[in-house]
Amino acid sequence: MQIYDFLPGSGWVREIDEAVQRAARVIGVLSPAYLKSELVSAEWRATWLQDPGGRQRRLVPVRVADFEVPGLLAGVTYLDLVGASEGEARHRLFAGLGLPPSDRARSDDGSDLRIPFPGSMRRPRLWSVPHHLNPNFIDRDELVDRLHERLSSADVVHCALIGMAGVGKTQVAVSYALRYGEQYDAVWWISAADLSSLRRDYAALAQAVGLPEQGSDDPDELVAAVRRHIERGRLRWLLVFDDSFDPQTSLDVMPGAHVKIVLTSRNREWNRRKEVLDVDVFSEEVAERFLLERACESDVGAARELAVELGRLPLALEQAGAFVAGSDLFTLAGYLEHFLSAPDILFRASPEKQTVARTFLTSFEHLEKTSPAAAHLLCLLAFLAPDDIPIRLLLQAKATVPDLLGDLPGDVLTLDHASNPTRPGHRRSPMPPPSWASSCGTSSSSTMLRLRSSAPVTSS
Repeated sequence: MQIYDFLPGSGWVREIDEAVQRAARVIGVLSPAYLKSELVSAEWRATWLQDPGGRQRRLVPVRVADFEVPGLLAGVTYLDLVGASEGEARHRLFAGLGLPPSDRARSDDGSDLRIPFPGSMRRPRLWSVPHHLNPNFIDRDELVDRLHERLSSADVVHCALIGMAGVGKTQVAVSYALRYGEQYDAVWWISAADLSSLRRDYAALAQAVGLPEQGSDDPDELVAAVRRHIERGRLRWLLVFDDSFDPQTSLDVMPGAHVKIVLTSRNREWNRRKEVLDVDVFSEEVAERFLLERACESDVGAARELAVELGRLPLALEQAGAFVAGSDLFTLAGYLEHFLSAPDILFRASPEKQTVARTFLTSFEHLEKTSPAAAHLLCLLAFLAPDDIPIRLLLQAKATVPDLLGDLPGDVLTLDHASNPTRPGHRRSPMPPPSWASSCGTSSSSTMLRLRSSAPVTSS
C-alpha cells in the first residue's frame, strides 16, 4: 500500500487510518509474524469493531501459514492459501473477494513492483552479498526473526546488530538476507569499516544500476547519485552496512526512502541513534553442543571446559572445533591442554581478542609443522586487506621480491593448494598477532611498501 498510494512526506499513520475507514474490504494476512505486529493488530481490530458480526464482510482473513488461528480471528472464516501455487492462490483470493483478476504490479515509471510469491525463493534482480552462510551457523534463528520483525515495522528503517568482534554479527546479517531477500527488489552489501571501502561498494552499485555518474572521479558525487536513485525510485531496497564503526560516516550516505538497512557494528554509539539488537556469545548449553558437533566428539566434560575458556565466543569456538575436526592428533581435551599453555599474546587487549588470538596461534603452530608453505602464505596475507587476492598478483610479486616471497610455490596449482589450509570461516584479521608476525622475516610497513611497488595495478 505504501509503495502504491502514499506520497513522500505524508503522514503514514493518518493515511492508514483513512484507508481502513474507506476500504470496502480489509485483508488480514494470517501468519505468526503478522499477529505479533502491534501495528497490523490495530488495523484489523479497528475493522472488526466496525463489523463484529461479519455481515458486511469488511475483514477478510487470508491464512498463508500453517498454524492455528487464535483469539477473535478464529471466529472469522478465512481464505486458506496454505500450500497453494501462485496461480491457484491468485484464483482463490480474487474469487473469495468476489473481484475480477487484477495485476497491479507496475509503477507509474514502468518498473516492476511485483512481490515475489512466498516459497518461490526468487533472488532479487539486484543482488550483492559477498559472504556465504557458515554451514555450522546455529542458535541465531530467534535473532534473525527479531530482526525481521523490527524491519517489518513501517516506522523502522534501520536496525543495528551490535556486539563484540567474533560474536557472529555478519552471519546474522547474511542469514537475514538469504532468508528474507526475496521480499526486496534489490539487496546490496556495503563494507562500512572505512570511507574508502564504503565508496568502493557504492561505486559498484552505481555501475550495477547504470547510473550516468558511475564514471565520476568525485566519490561524493557518486554516493549522492546512488542515494537519489534509491530515494526517487520505486524499488524496495535492503542495504547491509557491514562493520560500520563510525555511525556518522554511515548515516551521511544512507538513503532515507524505499529502503531497509541492516548494520553490523562493535560501536555502542549506535545504541543512541537507531533500533539496536544485541548479538551476544552463545549460551553454555549451545557452546558445548556446538563444540561437540563441530569437532565430531563426545567428550562432554572437555567441551564444557573448553567452551568456558573460550568465553563461548562463536568465532573462537569455530576455530577450535574446526581445528580438532581436521586433526588426526588433537582431541578436544588435547586442544584444551595446549590452549591453556599458550601465553597471553596480545598485551592490553580485550578478553575476546585474547581468546581469538590464542585459538589462532594454536592452529598456526600446527600449520607451520604440517604445511610450511601455507603458514608462510598466511603470514604474508595477514598484512593485506581482508578481501579476495588474485593468485597472479602474488606470482608477479614473487619474481620482484624473491627474498620476501621466495618460499612461496612458483606455479598457480601448487600455490592454490597451499592456500587451501588457510581458508577460514571468518574474514582474515588485518594484522597478525605480534608473537608470530616476526616469522614473516619483515615488518608490516616493509611488507606493504615492497608489495605495493612490486605489484602494479592492472585491470582484471
